Amino acid sequence: MSAISPLQTSGLEGPGSVPAGATASAKPPSLLLRVLRRPIGAAALIVFVGIIVACAAAPLLAPDGPYASSLLAELQGPSVHHLLGTDELGRDILSRLLYGGRPTLLAAAEATAIAIFLGTILGVVSGYRRGLTDRVVSLWADLLLTMPVLVVLIVVVSVYPSSLYPAMLPLGLMLSAAPIRVLRSVTLAVREDLYIDAARVNGLTHRQIMIRHVLPRIRGPIVVQATLVGAVSVLMASGLAFLGFGVQVPAPSWGSMVAEAASEYQQQSWFLVPTGGAIALTVLSLGLLGDVLRDAVAEQWTGVAPRRRPRVKSAGNAGSIAAGSAEAAPGVTLSVRDLRVTAPAANGTDLVLVDGISFDLSAGRTLAIVGESGCGKSVTARAILGVAPAGGRISGSARFDGRELVGASESQLRAVRGRRIGFIGQDPLTALDPTQTTGSALAEVVRAYSGCRAAAARGRALELLARVRLENPERIAGLYPHQISGGMAQRVTIARALAGDPEIIVADEPTTALDVTVQADILALLVSLQLSSGIAILLITHDWGVVAGMADEVLVMYAGQAVERTAAERIFDHPQHPYTDLLLRANPQRAPAGSALPSIRGTVPEPADWPVGCRFAGRCPLAQDDCQAAPIPMLAVEGGHESRCIHADQLQAVR
Repeated sequence: MSAISPLQTSGLEGPGSVPAGATASAKPPSLLLRVLRRPIGAAALIVFVGIIVACAAAPLLAPDGPYASSLLAELQGPSVHHLLGTDELGRDILSRLLYGGRPTLLAAAEATAIAIFLGTILGVVSGYRRGLTDRVVSLWADLLLTMPVLVVLIVVVSVYPSSLYPAMLPLGLMLSAAPIRVLRSVTLAVREDLYIDAARVNGLTHRQIMIRHVLPRIRGPIVVQATLVGAVSVLMASGLAFLGFGVQVPAPSWGSMVAEAASEYQQQSWFLVPTGGAIALTVLSLGLLGDVLRDAVAEQWTGVAPRRRPRVKSAGNAGSIAAGSAEAAPGVTLSVRDLRVTAPAANGTDLVLVDGISFDLSAGRTLAIVGESGCGKSVTARAILGVAPAGGRISGSARFDGRELVGASESQLRAVRGRRIGFIGQDPLTALDPTQTTGSALAEVVRAYSGCRAAAARGRALELLARVRLENPERIAGLYPHQISGGMAQRVTIARALAGDPEIIVADEPTTALDVTVQADILALLVSLQLSSGIAILLITHDWGVVAGMADEVLVMYAGQAVERTAAERIFDHPQHPYTDLLLRANPQRAPAGSALPSIRGTVPEPADWPVGCRFAGRCPLAQDDCQAAPIPMLAVEGGHESRCIHADQLQAVR
């Protein structure tokens, strides 16, 4: 391994430090406390809970029984003896409201539970799985929206006229359409977050990801949908009772009491106020409570909004995977041959994102893949783990320990992801689920890999945090991602990558989002882990300082192709491709003091614009007509050096 550069040992941020202003030691307020801190939320919660408790405790709180009447007290207004007045038979309105709320609220709860249960399952599965599943579920939701709700309910209650509960089953089914559509939309957005990709490449199943990562993230929309559906269910249950269905007279219900009040409106208009007011107050408190709960849930796990980075489009449906075959060389842990990744274009053709990448990686060695953004480095790293762009295709060969990964089934890939090949993403804060503490995130993958109990998984999580040199692992394990620094978050992602004791770690620009001093600390940690355990590292980077400090071998990529491959010690003094030479010249550490920093003119072309010949020809100072006539193969140079350049001899002359 190359010598570690001085940069890697000069970290100033301690492994257990917390950024200035962070409240790492403070436990986040509970959800209930966050709701009560908001005046509207506190009022709505008190009113709604008060209504439920009062109705449930009607036998204890009601001044009279629901059927007790007095012909001498008909249609009276509020008084000391009857706080809300009496009805046409002299029955106490308050007592009947308390008793009448019980069947109404129970029926509404039944419909709400059915709607939210179905809406959550179908919405999450539709948004996460996409493809045919999404189309079928969306069609089903559209069909439910076309059904005439009231007509269906009247048909059902005409068969079961003495109870509201049978009608709540079809009501819940029809009301599930809105939660399906809303939760599908938010799941589609969550599905694109990087921590979902990280969970997948760490070997979690789709079911585990949906339950443990997607559902906690969409709790806010679920709560809002529950309150909205609950409000509609209260109105529908009351409406059916108003029409004479469900609870039969003289038994009280809110809807039947409104009907009685409407018939006596000319004699006592007050009768409508408490009966209609109970329904209105319940619906209003549900609506306000839903809004406040949504905000409180979001605040509970975000704190400060996490940073977002432009993401490489990947990990949708894994797409189809075509198999290739190649034999790995003796002693090689990972052997990649002619790896090719394509993705569907808008015009129906396939775009080639990675074109014929080949390399070998041995235990205890580090291979650095270098190149500008857009060259296909991250796509290559994910393709090795079987993660293709949405609808994409992976072909060629990637043999790990004699096992072919290209063409492997999802269950076969899960046996490798995380357990034998760990993955470290670019931005640690977006690679961690904001709804999970660091300890629960680690314990989750430990349990997924080993099947151990929760207590053992937590102990192993603390061991992993200590292994990556985080001070006070118990405290760090209880913190959320937004409560720790970027360097600490990256250490947590490294700990997660080590949870399965992998033989290879794929590090996709692991220090890009960190400042220089923290970068040095993380790189030194990776080197230390490699020296102590003998793991192989596939390092994706564009930083030549990182290459100098860690890499044993270097593969330079440009526009989806490998353009140069050699030992790390040769690349700096003997580059054999103009692109590599220009990248090295543009390195700030090599530029003379006081001089302008050299740059490479132009940009990396899009996959649809790749030329037939040398893909770097449009930016190359040595390009000639023969460079663009036909594709350029990888050519062997001295000392095992390979280059995709037919004028490499001229490059050495001008240097």
